[in-house]
Amino acid sequence: MSLHNFKKGDFVAVIDEDIKGVVVSVHGNRITFEDENGFPNYYNAKRLILRKPLHDLMTDKIIVKDKKSVKTTKKISNQKSGFLEVDLHIHQITNSNRNWSNHQIVQYQLNYAKQKMAYAIKNRISKIVFIHGKGKGVLKEELTKMLKQFPVEIKDASYQKYGLGATEVSIFLSKTKR
Repeated sequence: MSLHNFKKGDFVAVIDEDIKGVVVSVHGNRITFEDENGFPNYYNAKRLILRKPLHDLMTDKIIVKDKKSVKTTKKISNQKSGFLEVDLHIHQITNSNRNWSNHQIVQYQLNYAKQKMAYAIKNRISKIVFIHGKGKGVLKEELTKMLKQFPVEIKDASYQKYGLGATEVSIFLSKTKR
């Protein structure tokens, strides 16, 4: 049983992760909230805490400056310029991958990438860089297959910035539904 009964509109944060947002639906202990980038997140209520919204924190004159805040700001500014950077490393997108097979991990990463593609198309973001790492190339190969269902151009991302572990996707927005 959760210590708090979350409701739509509550501002929540994930315990031990730098993920926060506004609750959009509650189904028993399954809470869906939208993060500051507009992505849906699904968590058990036990993993969440109630937080003050950012504007309330500012009126309390609390200013937080750390690397995570700077990273979030960077992602938001990248979106405004038509660019989105998505890290697909499993530890970056979930903490609940214990005892998952490699296949389950790759499927989760692909579903996450597909959600980000849908978000980019919906928000008219024309370029995404998926950071997948070098590894054995399985995720990169599966990601490329999945991306071919969208009107996109796929190429290796900047070697200087990402090494061999990222794929750049240019979305032909004129060929997508609004």
